[in-house]
Amino acid sequence: MQQANRQPTVWLSLAYLLPQLAEASPDAFLEGVAAGLKGDLPPILLLFEERPDLFSKTAHHPGLLWALELLAWSPAYLGYAARLLAILTQLDPGSTLTNRPKRSLTAVFLPLLPQTRATASERFAVLDGLRHTHPIAAWSLLLSLLSNRTTRVGARTPRWQEWGPVERFKTVIPTQVVADLKAIAERVVQDVGVDPDRWIKLLPDLSNLDVDHLPTALQQLRQLTKTVLTEEQRGLLVQALRKLIHYRRSHERDDHNLSTDDVNELENSYQALLSDDYVQRYGWLFEFRPHLLSGNSDRKTGGENEYGETIAQRQREVLGILLASVGLSGVLALIARVEAPGKLGERLSERTDISSEQKDELLTRYLGSKEGAEWQFAHNFAIGYRLTQAAPWEWANAQVYRYKDVWTPLQQAAWLDTYPANPSTWQQAAELGADTEQQYWARISPYWVNVTDVPVAFANFLRYGRSLAAVQLAHLNQQVELPVDALTTALEAALYTNVADEPHVRMDVDDFAELLARLADTPDVEEVRIARLEFDLLPAQYERRLTAKSLYRALCASPAFFAQLVQLCSFSDDHSDPPSTDYERRANADKLLHGWPIVPGHNSADNTFDTKSLLEWAQSARQEVATISRTKRGEQLIGEMFSAAPIGDDGLWPHEAVRDAIEDAASDDMEFGFEVGTTNNHSFTVRGLYDGGTQEREMAAGFTSAAGGMALHWPRTAAVLRRLAAFYHHDASREDDEANLEHDLGL
Repeated sequence: MQQANRQPTVWLSLAYLLPQLAEASPDAFLEGVAAGLKGDLPPILLLFEERPDLFSKTAHHPGLLWALELLAWSPAYLGYAARLLAILTQLDPGSTLTNRPKRSLTAVFLPLLPQTRATASERFAVLDGLRHTHPIAAWSLLLSLLSNRTTRVGARTPRWQEWGPVERFKTVIPTQVVADLKAIAERVVQDVGVDPDRWIKLLPDLSNLDVDHLPTALQQLRQLTKTVLTEEQRGLLVQALRKLIHYRRSHERDDHNLSTDDVNELENSYQALLSDDYVQRYGWLFEFRPHLLSGNSDRKTGGENEYGETIAQRQREVLGILLASVGLSGVLALIARVEAPGKLGERLSERTDISSEQKDELLTRYLGSKEGAEWQFAHNFAIGYRLTQAAPWEWANAQVYRYKDVWTPLQQAAWLDTYPANPSTWQQAAELGADTEQQYWARISPYWVNVTDVPVAFANFLRYGRSLAAVQLAHLNQQVELPVDALTTALEAALYTNVADEPHVRMDVDDFAELLARLADTPDVEEVRIARLEFDLLPAQYERRLTAKSLYRALCASPAFFAQLVQLCSFSDDHSDPPSTDYERRANADKLLHGWPIVPGHNSADNTFDTKSLLEWAQSARQEVATISRTKRGEQLIGEMFSAAPIGDDGLWPHEAVRDAIEDAASDDMEFGFEVGTTNNHSFTVRGLYDGGTQEREMAAGFTSAAGGMALHWPRTAAVLRRLAAFYHHDASREDDEANLEHDLGL
């Protein structure tokens, strides 16, 4: 541990041995971790850095958390382990992994099933200590305990020490749980005080406080409303209170601790916190899902439609108030400050106290704006304005020609964007001129195109440089046949499109991979172009368990391509020439070569083998890798690929064609690769706790039998199989020893 703190990379090598080290020497381990957490750049935090692995990103800190979890089972080590977890919680940089210090710390103190043998009084003594020494982590822990009413039985338990859980499944004692929850609530109320930042975090879970502590909390909230607050704090408190009041009044019959009087008291605090800023008072009504203080009682009667109309009516009332108090200019100032400016535009378009001339001026002012909020406002305003007309479409068509010389091509296109996406609209865009047509196709969404119009829209998206929209359209309408060459071109361009250029197209790499897999099976497709795309999308294809069909066909057809991939991902034989510095390309090449499921010359349709083709491919591939000074690694990878061979015509594995290739090459490296590939193919097993090495013995017997059947004609292959049999015999003995140990320990 001392060496790890002097040389932080040692922590990485110890990462998954830490639970064993902790259990073997708890005090030395805890002192080592504590030392590793000191300094401006604590060395132990190296474990939390995310690093790319073969398929995604990972970090090496779970072993550290498991070690501290298992020590927390002991009352003697609980205090120290909890303190270290609290420090880690405050220092945690966060990542994609769900194993976090806060999660481990919460598990230790969970009221329903605490992951420690410490008594309740001991647990709360430790918790109170954390409140004093590490208040930030302790507050976060208290909130987690207040909101988390579940059990978590996944904390690491000691394997050798006797201070693990007494029973595998502990019985929950209701009275103790209630007492623990009250003790947690008491500490939450004490620590929240009148701290506005803590109240912002507490309000979503306020109803989890028990009825004994709620009155004190509500009194503290009233006191908070009288303190000096920043506008940001006031706004966040108002927002959290509004959501809480809305939710509780929407679920009045549900079982929760907040009574009607309590909710009314919360509304009093809400009103006291409101500032004179009209945006804070009314702007929230123009969110995508506003939370009315009255709640959503309509959900049980008329459903969302009635609630939506209730919101719309409230928006209309507020607009009347604002127009009277701050005028139209004040209302327009809301565009940049509300979440859903389109809703503001929709309601403003309905107003009869705004003249047609004023509305036309608003259209000219905001239509075609490059600001996102103004674009949303103008789009919905234009639709709403049209709907107020007696003959909406006649009026709309007349409007665009009326302002033909006033509106720019961008504004004309924005106006047509409020029309249905169909050939009639597209014809009108063309009639308004090339600039308008270009601007129209630059902004139209692929999501509203009717299936019968997909081919025309697809062609226009490509024509105007919107390959990502074209691909999304094709993905949404896979039943529509599109020109193979055009679809391939769209994929090629879209894959390298900056998504920021298409903010309204929601397409991820998995959608690309799915569409590409379908395209690979299409007749007359250009294999080389598809193979390039498959290579760049390889991680997504692996994630979705899709096979890179064109790539593997290309590998089987071209030994030179195989050599190119070997060069991308490996050093030369003398290590003078390194692999590619492009990590993604190197990783993709590595994935492809290790996941190769097809042996050249094998026809999986009828399970036949062209032995001559395989021998020629292998000979040529060996020559290609020798030319680039990668004989050793190249022949190992050929051997790994051979391990995917089917059973031969004589019922023995591998197929006769592969045996011929192994004998022809007489390569130790190829045979080593074949062994590695075979063991990797059988690396995942499922077995009972005390089964031992039964599976391995069966595999060893199979290899021994096959070796005996081919020893006369394929002696080198037989020798490889005998080595595999010896490996699995040894592995069987190891599994037997492991099972016997588990049995003796009663695990």
